Amino acid sequence: MNYAVMYKYAVDKDSGQFKAPFNQIKNSANVYTYKDTAIVTPNSDTPYSFLWMDLRAEPVMLCVPEMAKDRYYSVQLTPQYTYNFSCIGSRAAGNGAGCYALAGPCSRGSAAAGETCPYRN
Repeated sequence: MNYAVMYKYAVDKDSGQFKAPFNQIKNSANVYTYKDTAIVTPNSDTPYSFLWMDLRAEPVMLCVPEMAKDRYYSVQLTPQYTYNFSCIGSRAAGNGAGCYALAGPCSRGSAAAGETCPYRN
């Protein structure tokens, strides 16, 4: 199911749901309506930013600005199978600005000596 969402949001520019290509962030100023059908029942009172990352070739640096002390924000980090593996945000890191390197399982230095990566072309 998540592959279908990814395809509509990051690959198929004619889907009507397209947000941005891989490794490019899309900030939405509007909230969801009944016309947004790629995700089942998204929050209808929350503006979202979308970023589908392809980490096969190299890591991606994600920087967040300082947030007002009375605001809450969160960046949900999930693999293709939608298991939350980490979160950047008010509860995890506070509201100060920060930059985070997000690396795939086969980034330089992450594989054992002589090991090849099945995810690389």
